[in-house]
Amino acid sequence: MAEAAAQEALARLAETLLEAPPEVPHLEAEAAPEEAKALQRIQTVIRQAVDFQAQGRVKEAIEAYQEALRLGAGQVELRYNLGLLYQQAGQFAQAVEQLAESALDPAYAAPSLYALGQCQQGLGQFGPAFASYARALELAFLGAEPPHQPDALVEVYEGLADYYLSRGDRQRLLEMVARVGAGLALAEQEGKVAQARQRLEGWPPDLMPLGLAQALELMDPDGAMAALIANREYRRDRLFLAAIGECYEAIQRLPGYLPAHHWLLETLVEAGRVEEAVEKSLTLADAYVVRGSGAQAARFCRRALELDGTSFAAATKLANLLVQEGKKDEAISLLDSLGERLLDRGSTAGAIRAIEKIITLAPESADGYRELLSQLKQGVQG
Repeated sequence: MAEAAAQEALARLAETLLEAPPEVPHLEAEAAPEEAKALQRIQTVIRQAVDFQAQGRVKEAIEAYQEALRLGAGQVELRYNLGLLYQQAGQFAQAVEQLAESALDPAYAAPSLYALGQCQQGLGQFGPAFASYARALELAFLGAEPPHQPDALVEVYEGLADYYLSRGDRQRLLEMVARVGAGLALAEQEGKVAQARQRLEGWPPDLMPLGLAQALELMDPDGAMAALIANREYRRDRLFLAAIGECYEAIQRLPGYLPAHHWLLETLVEAGRVEEAVEKSLTLADAYVVRGSGAQAARFCRRALELDGTSFAAATKLANLLVQEGKKDEAISLLDSLGERLLDRGSTAGAIRAIEKIITLAPESADGYRELLSQLKQGVQG
């Protein structure tokens, strides 16, 4: 896939060298000669880069492409070939930068994503690598545009990589990478691609992503990814009961795979099951506390408070996390706001609990909180 695209990119760059320099009508007449010289310089450098690459002189080709970029050249073929050269030289971080750019062009999206995944894998970034492979598979098998939710795919595959690594199952990751390579090699065979597309002909358009889920089974032996892809499509169609079922299916297959729990949370929110969503948010917060990720735990506490601004459990969890980060004043302000909201809703008992929690944090205005606490308790007793 990548090799054929590289040859095509080289051919296109060579064609540009035969074209006349473009006109620059916005420039003044006396400035045009200088612009023409600059364009000629770019063409000369690109010609050198193409020649070096054809001769296998990787270092010189990289330097020439870099120079072309510095001079203002912007052809996607240039970035794609430079990315492949960086990959060949083992400079994976630089390759990722260039291939991420060329992947934005539909003509080079699939091969760029495939090479991007290889480089991310070389950097040990298994989650992003699997996400890139998945998007490449989607393009190769279905001829589809890249997914509209790339961030969601990254989260899914980063979580899967973390899941296997947390279990010390590095071999499982390597097996999945092998499956991806096999799947993309299969897709590269024109006959197989045609068969895959033919099997999809006549399917209702809204079922096409389920065909993608079947293709992803090549890299998803546990079936969790297919369940989450199906969840996304059921949510789109507002079939929330089925969507929730797919999340539970993924969780059953990979219990410690937290992105499945993330998707269940958002599905519950979309279904209007707020109380369950708050509970799931707090469960996720606890899971991240156990894993030592306070920032993620705080994220889900805040999500719970977005859903229910009077959740004492969410506010106190978040306050404890803030105190651990040395943000005691922010924790006190959070609890103070909670107390006000509870009073506004007529929950004096809840406000009392919030103030009692504030006092345990030894605020500067502790005496004022004690006086308010006394007043509230008297009101309840009276």
